[in-house]
Amino acid sequence: MVGDFLGEFPTRLADLQKFDAAKNWRNWNAPPIRSRAGRALRFQKLSENFLILEDGAEAADPARVQAGFATLDAQAETATQQLRGWLDGK
Repeated sequence: MVGDFLGEFPTRLADLQKFDAAKNWRNWNAPPIRSRAGRALRFQKLSENFLILEDGAEAADPARVQAGFATLDAQAETATQQLRGWLDGK
């Protein structure tokens, strides 16, 4: 599961950035990332961040979407590093 998450995570993040740039929030799908990040992998803050993005996208609210993106990169990097460290046994 961790390997799958790490494999698809960069693509999902890039997709989110593309949809945001196009202001096409309704066509992206955050729930699979949110549920994996929060429940299975225990990254609660990252999961909450995706919830902010999802809520903002559903409401077509640019301010909420931008609030979700504000800390996304840092949280994603932290989660990725921790998971890679776990896989590497560090």
